Amino acid sequence: MTASTAVEIIARPPDRNRDLIAEFGRNHLRYDGVPFAGLLSPTSTLIPAAARNRLYGDARAVDGWYENLLDLYLDLLNTHGGDHDMVRALEWGLDDDMRRLQRESAARRDRPRIARLDCVDLGSDHFVTEVQWKGAGEGWLAAIDRSYRSVFPLQDGHRPFGDLVAGWAGVFSGDGCSVNTGRRGWGDAEQFLNAEVAALGTTLTWSDFDDITKILRVDGGRILVDAGDRSVPLNHLFLDRLTEVMPVSLIDALVNAATAGTIILDTPPSYLFNQKVPLALPFTPGYEHYFSDDIRRTLIPTILLNPGHPDLKRLAPFLRHDDRDAAAHADSWDDVVNLPEPVRGLIVLKCGSIDQYHNHGGQGVFRLDGSPEQAAATLKTVLDRAVAHGEPWVVQPYLGHRWQVPATVMSRPDELTTLDLHAKFGVYLHLFRAPGVTPRILGGVASLGTTWKVSGASKTPAFVSEDGTWHGAFRHDIRVADA
Repeated sequence: MTASTAVEIIARPPDRNRDLIAEFGRNHLRYDGVPFAGLLSPTSTLIPAAARNRLYGDARAVDGWYENLLDLYLDLLNTHGGDHDMVRALEWGLDDDMRRLQRESAARRDRPRIARLDCVDLGSDHFVTEVQWKGAGEGWLAAIDRSYRSVFPLQDGHRPFGDLVAGWAGVFSGDGCSVNTGRRGWGDAEQFLNAEVAALGTTLTWSDFDDITKILRVDGGRILVDAGDRSVPLNHLFLDRLTEVMPVSLIDALVNAATAGTIILDTPPSYLFNQKVPLALPFTPGYEHYFSDDIRRTLIPTILLNPGHPDLKRLAPFLRHDDRDAAAHADSWDDVVNLPEPVRGLIVLKCGSIDQYHNHGGQGVFRLDGSPEQAAATLKTVLDRAVAHGEPWVVQPYLGHRWQVPATVMSRPDELTTLDLHAKFGVYLHLFRAPGVTPRILGGVASLGTTWKVSGASKTPAFVSEDGTWHGAFRHDIRVADA
């Protein structure tokens, strides 16, 4: 059973591939100093105008989901304190300082300013698989967006989905210096973004996560950024998981400045949206009334994993296979392992906690595909964590599509091979301080790859194995067809 999609891939001949490689070089597309080495594809994603227009409604739904989660969390805290199963799930892994910061942030109703929707489709129902409140490689993605539109100008009847350079310039604008952060390897590509937004009047610098305390300091009630031989006021700090990289005293100073309105602190000092448990709450009995049907239409249906009983009845209707009802009748996890592989392989398990090694980058994400023995081993890995540590996990249906896409490896830019690729679409939203205001769409990029998790292959070289199997991924820009 498959589902149709309005998303198309614009395919082009390889005659501009060498120009694309040169543009990547000009735009600092390097990771850890190494030039981009993933798949090379002279393509773009094309979506209909109706899909882009609908995204504004989906953006409002995601914004509302954030507000509703705060309502739910605060109601539980006010009624039960920490003595409630759902509060324990939402605070799993937090130490005393992290818990205090998260609860205080919720009480202030702090709101993230930037969201990235990770989508398996654009324009259909149930396409947002996750919401990232601080992604990574913002300069890298902006360079990809710019490079493709520079080498492949828009044809008649097409518009850009957005402009990530202009979008980030607007997000980080203001007096003083804004600071973006990320893993050290992204630093090269951030040079591109810093220079481009500077040309638009925005002062942006970049810091490795681990070096952030070396450039920030408190001076009275002000937060300063040390930029070489001078210090300038901090305008905007784009950094999550604060407690992992800075002392609580500095976080409290940042919170005080943000509360006073002198800086923007994004994301807030909370782990509520750095975990996947909230994805399940709109679909969880007892909590559904907090959330609108628009939220349930936008998010991929998600349930909390029950280690003792799978209870897949709510997900079974979304499994794209004629035998999906068999999943609804599975009474034990052994029954799930024994499902036909085409059905079982559509079940996705995701780490729902804040664990820094399992809750991002595809590390704690598994499908129950392969042989029964492989599925049983995967399931054991998950259930061992959920049972022994009480760690929350969630379950989703796999709703991805596959596209026939021309691509090649960097060493053979004049050749193309048609590959059957998975895709993920990243859409950046700028949320406003006041709730209920429609978020602004900054733009986005599509990631296509040979594996279902679809990383952007920032540092992993593409290659063809001895048996002729292709391995790798790439990103390209998104365009919009006129109505």
